[in-house]
Amino acid sequence: MSRDVYPFSAEERLLLEAVACGVRAVGGAATSCAPRNVALPELSAVDPARLVRLAALHGVVGLAEEGARAGASLPDDAVAGLHELRHEQTARSVRLASELIRVLGLLETAGLQAVPIKGPVFARRVFGSIGRRSCWDLDLLLGRDDVLAAKEVLLSQGYVPESVWSARRERRELRRNCEYNFDHPESGIHVELHWRFMERSVGFDLPVADVWDHLEQTTFLGRQMRVPAMEDECLALIVHNGAKHGWQRLRMIADVAVIAAVDPTTTAGLPERAEAAGVRRVVATGVLLSSTLLGAQMPELGQWAEADRSAVRLAEYYTGELFRFSLDTTRDGLPDTRAYLAMRERMIDKLRYLPRLARAILAPTDREQAIMPLPAGLRGIHFIVRPFRLAWKYLSRLLVRRR
Repeated sequence: MSRDVYPFSAEERLLLEAVACGVRAVGGAATSCAPRNVALPELSAVDPARLVRLAALHGVVGLAEEGARAGASLPDDAVAGLHELRHEQTARSVRLASELIRVLGLLETAGLQAVPIKGPVFARRVFGSIGRRSCWDLDLLLGRDDVLAAKEVLLSQGYVPESVWSARRERRELRRNCEYNFDHPESGIHVELHWRFMERSVGFDLPVADVWDHLEQTTFLGRQMRVPAMEDECLALIVHNGAKHGWQRLRMIADVAVIAAVDPTTTAGLPERAEAAGVRRVVATGVLLSSTLLGAQMPELGQWAEADRSAVRLAEYYTGELFRFSLDTTRDGLPDTRAYLAMRERMIDKLRYLPRLARAILAPTDREQAIMPLPAGLRGIHFIVRPFRLAWKYLSRLLVRRR
């Protein structure tokens, strides 16, 4: 599969090349940033402002700017825009990192052990710098029995729950869910307390007890802390990017490419670990996307991924959808839902997804309101109308194709 078969715009093609070059730079292999046998547009055909907006939307400002430093050819205005956003991104990551150290200290004083996952610590461990990977929040892994005590610590510091749960709801969420989310109104920092990596519906069979048993020591901003083993965190991140978020942003694909460039030993063990955790096709899809779009060099892993024809088709689908990502609330979620179901190789995981599938089918979008404007008190009717509208939409397409 080649990315050249997709109708990417000039800005999209140039951004892919800059990020690919940035990945090689992070991995220490940027001896040359010559184009990788792909057709690149003339710089005069590129809108620098749009390229920078795309980089920001897809969370790859740091990698694109690294690519420009390493020699990727970009318009001067785009380089300047990326540099400015990189500075802002780094400043935010520094604030997040400082707050992380503070919160970890408070939790430790309260006798609670918390392990940072993703975020600025992961950026430092894998990307080599907290400014190379965008970070928007702080994620902490705790024992389930410690979550409510950690909540009290956050409340004492001015954090407020994203959703207000009753005591009964808290007990239910701790059994069924994976995270408790908090926001700080003044600093704008978002903190997620995790007791497992993802929701049960994702079907990610990585025992949390094993993660705790294999923690590693690292130093971050002069503080010693325990973090998940690289193999555990990288696998969890890939599944998070693919199974939870459907490879929505280029950053999610770049994560796979950077992991492969920086630590080939981690990616070498992915097939066996992915099989054991029930996420073989999720990982295979990520491998194919990072190889196709960013030139990630994983020959043996690529062969393993290509052997799964469903993963190949999924990579083609997500490649075509990548730059269509938007906040369009009128868009139906059924194509993405079908792709998600295809990405799960086990029937039990498809069944776990049924509640989410029901929401995708039944939850009205702004499209229903546009077709049938109703006052707020009557919009419940859209729950009845939507399934019929979708049935007619896809039946009409089927009939057209058969003519």
